[in-house]
Amino acid sequence: MSLSKKRGRVTSSRLAVLCLSVLIAVGSIGVVYGAWIDEVIISGSISTGNWEDPDEGGSPGFWGSWNSHKTYTEAQVLEFLVDADTGSMWLGPTTTDGMADVFRAGSGRGSTSESRFLRQYLATLLNVASGRLNLSSYHDVTLHDAENFLELQSPSSATAAEIIAGMEDRADDPAAITSKQYEAMKNISEALNKA
Repeated sequence: MSLSKKRGRVTSSRLAVLCLSVLIAVGSIGVVYGAWIDEVIISGSISTGNWEDPDEGGSPGFWGSWNSHKTYTEAQVLEFLVDADTGSMWLGPTTTDGMADVFRAGSGRGSTSESRFLRQYLATLLNVASGRLNLSSYHDVTLHDAENFLELQSPSSATAAEIIAGMEDRADDPAAITSKQYEAMKNISEALNKA
């Protein structure tokens, strides 16, 4: 074997030893650092759902997921639906499936201004039937109904009962209601649902 080939092998083996030594040194530094830092703090938050306070109004999402959060039994929800249907010229669902249909129709691309209003309004009536919304509570609807489409005596301090009566008065001729007026009623219902 020639001297130049021998030197090449020696140089290669020295290089391999050097790389291995560096690798062991870096690994040892990691182990020592890990032992020195014996505490790891992890912080963050986890959201497991969108729950509403049972003492506050309920949105269509709250009522649509009644069987998940079980705030009310199915029998209670059915009773609330019968109450909502009995007191309204707008609605007709008396089953949880009918309720789900109204909520579905009022959201997404295919929804109309009327179906979006009915989605929020059904939740409003369910809030009244369940006691979540007090009919004698006062609300300022001037932000949502500047033209006083509901013909409230005092739109800046109308009771929930007066507001609902104003909406029910409009059920006689739904075709005469403009998209802007449906939007106003939807926004008022939504505000009542958050009250």
